[in-house]
Amino acid sequence: MEEPLSQALRSADARRAGASVTLSATRETGIVVGPWSAPAVDDAPPVGPTAGMLLRAGLPDRVIDAARLDETVPWTALMARLGAGATPRLEPGAIIALVGDPSEVLQVAFQVAAWSRTPLADIVLAGTSPAIPGHGRRITSEAAASRLRERAEAAAADGRPVIVAVGTAAGAKAGAVTAGLVDAMDADHVWAVTDAGLAERDRDERVRHLGGVGVIDAIALVGAAHSHAPAAALGAGLPVAWIDGVPASPMAWVALIAERLSLAVMCASTRARETG
Repeated sequence: MEEPLSQALRSADARRAGASVTLSATRETGIVVGPWSAPAVDDAPPVGPTAGMLLRAGLPDRVIDAARLDETVPWTALMARLGAGATPRLEPGAIIALVGDPSEVLQVAFQVAAWSRTPLADIVLAGTSPAIPGHGRRITSEAAASRLRERAEAAAADGRPVIVAVGTAAGAKAGAVTAGLVDAMDADHVWAVTDAGLAERDRDERVRHLGGVGVIDAIALVGAAHSHAPAAALGAGLPVAWIDGVPASPMAWVALIAERLSLAVMCASTRARETG
């Protein structure tokens, strides 16, 4: 007597072959399968947006890799082209410095702390980040920044990283001060925090300014969900490690892009109804 799983597998194989199958329930298995006719899975059309839709979402040409604007780019292929993601594993004792606008830096710092299960009160404030009760003395000197490695050793014993919110202001003088702090910290990871909603020119200028503080390993995005072209940051020349509170994995990118495209389609349909 054929086992239930074997029977289900045989039915699936028949569906893939495009065959019509009729099965009836048996007293032994209790499985009821009605008649159906299904096309072969290999013949199913690819599921995904067109290359033109992805371009409007800001995705660079190199990632889309299509010959025509109306060519369908399967979601699975897009995930493969996006790679493995740029978010590093935050080892216990690792120092991660988040550099940028004070309010945006704090936003990302709280997100990374929640993700890494680091107590929010353990976030270190530095540069122009505003003082927050319960977070200790703000680091404003290179001498204080150099002592951060001692704090990292204690954090390693507790199995958590050290998250530093380094607020900085515009201008060469402020950039030089921030560069001194970050260099003295000897951070393991340095992320430039920027708003995904900025125009490409403004975003690149922001990243260049933050790059003046030293080696920037990756970009952390805020406001991606409200950006018309959230994937444009992939063309900034640096890997993106963080998107709106989550690591920038291929799945996170696909979910964000799909949501943006769905919203665009809904808005277009609404406009068509209003003008029709």
